[in-house]
Amino acid sequence: MFMKVVDRVNDAFKAKSDMSITQMFQSRVHRIVKCLNVPFVKVLSADENICILLCVRMGNVTFNSVRESMENFVSGSRLEGDNCYNAEEFGLQAADMFSRFVTVPPVLVLTLQRSTFDAYAVKLNDR
Repeated sequence: MFMKVVDRVNDAFKAKSDMSITQMFQSRVHRIVKCLNVPFVKVLSADENICILLCVRMGNVTFNSVRESMENFVSGSRLEGDNCYNAEEFGLQAADMFSRFVTVPPVLVLTLQRSTFDAYAVKLNDR
């Protein structure tokens, strides 16, 4: 719903100005992998987002604040053991994979993901 509002406001704004309304809302986030034992860092993806989707709950963990959800968004996961990262010339390596904001817009829009679906497509709500 928010994206429809942004699109309509953007269309109206473009008619009166050369500037885009998305410049007020657009952030850029890189997904990065960094090896622990060798000098290898790679940007896996560079995403431009109008709004950031934050989880309220992940598995059995419930986040009690936007700060906790945001920390989860940028926190990484360790790739090790059977889940090592193939670091090109270095082969399989233990690594950290995480997200980093490259640009933060003047207006950061956060969308809370208040429900998830389990393996059987049953909606699980969290208050």
